[in-house]
Amino acid sequence: MQLASAVQLAVAALVMGGIAGLWGRAAMPVLDKTALTALLSLLATPYGYSDDMVASLIMLAALAERRQWRFGLREVLLWLWPGLCPTVLVASGVLSTPLAVGVWQGAALRARAAVLPPRPTGA
Repeated sequence: MQLASAVQLAVAALVMGGIAGLWGRAAMPVLDKTALTALLSLLATPYGYSDDMVASLIMLAALAERRQWRFGLREVLLWLWPGLCPTVLVASGVLSTPLAVGVWQGAALRARAAVLPPRPTGA
């Protein structure tokens, strides 16, 4: 087995475990679970392209709607990533979508209260 295949298999296994852990949390809102599942799924495939980000971008829009269309730089960059990715690839020679998704997820999980605040009630 080649090293790349072994690493991809390990990452896919971690993604599956992460998704199972997410859906085991009763306190986490379903929208948050769905958004993180869509993002994690991008890391599970060895041939993920920018057009595979459609589900993630739909979830990002749903999260922005929940926050009354307030969003930060991270969300803007992730939304624009499918268009930016080819430019970054040509400039660097590296397909960095997994890195971009991982950085966004890590930041979102660390600052979950700030990034994914609950929907206001009574409006």
